[in-house]
Amino acid sequence: MKRFAIGLAVFALLSAAPAFADDYIQLCKDTEGGNPNADKLCACTSGEIKPADRAAAMHALKAMGDAMNGGKPADPNDPEFAEGSAAQMEAENQCGE
Repeated sequence: MKRFAIGLAVFALLSAAPAFADDYIQLCKDTEGGNPNADKLCACTSGEIKPADRAAAMHALKAMGDAMNGGKPADPNDPEFAEGSAAQMEAENQCGE
């Protein structure tokens, strides 16, 4: 029974990883607007962002997207935004953008 529970936990973690990546890629594409290279850029940056920085990068992308769509401007003093923006820019640099 213990092996079954461990196997189930591992399966749940592995099946959640692609959804998390898909969430990042979709958010990235939404933020890129009319960039004709958005698919390529977002797939590349998704692979370059360290797992520990992914949530902050998604937070920054969401804040930037909200601001571009007439929402409140992103707060550059928000530590999570600053960390996520830095991770996103580093990933874009690695991808040649």
